[in-house]
Amino acid sequence: MEKFTSFQFPPLEKTVKSAGVNLSYKFGMQTSKPLVNKDKLEPSFNEIADNMGVPTLSSLIITNKEGKSFEFVDCIMTVNQEKNIVTTALQGRDGTIKEYISKGDYNISIMLGVVNYADIYIPNIITGLGTDVTYASAEYPLERIREFHEILASEETLSVASPFLSIFKIESAVVKSYALEQETFGNRQSIKIEMLSDYPYEIKLKEQKDVEVKK
Repeated sequence: MEKFTSFQFPPLEKTVKSAGVNLSYKFGMQTSKPLVNKDKLEPSFNEIADNMGVPTLSSLIITNKEGKSFEFVDCIMTVNQEKNIVTTALQGRDGTIKEYISKGDYNISIMLGVVNYADIYIPNIITGLGTDVTYASAEYPLERIREFHEILASEETLSVASPFLSIFKIESAVVKSYALEQETFGNRQSIKIEMLSDYPYEIKLKEQKDVEVKK
């Protein structure tokens, strides 16, 4: 009696999507511009304009108010900005009247990956001393993703530290959206994050004796 071996493949749309995400990340790593540090305390207008809308490879540290941090050595970030403009339509007139209000928040798009890392002690037979080496684990980083999800799902402003974001003077931001991206690696999870820059504001209240009340 002949024996037949059957193979079960995932649906075509899932295979195409997984391959597409994997290729887009690899293509982004190849085409994104590496950040070049400059010995300047204040970025010039040209530096901001040159880096606006350009996918850039840089490091990133995200910290919540409790002080819990996640550090990413390599991630791809893109920064864009829109203007706040109020439009008013008039009857019988084509188009609208535009009123410039202010510059909008910076839109920050981040593509990063979460990987499991393990410290392995390698003994040296000759010297009798060992070395601690960090390797990427083959297991799926489930616990690290759960911990990072708690930070992303919070409703608070997060502290962000990055040489690239410092060009735009961005030190804090809020998470607008995030999504897990399918990959062909079993020990790595790609995450796409959309953030909005946030700046602290101070509201000064005058004492009642300094406020003049007109009757």
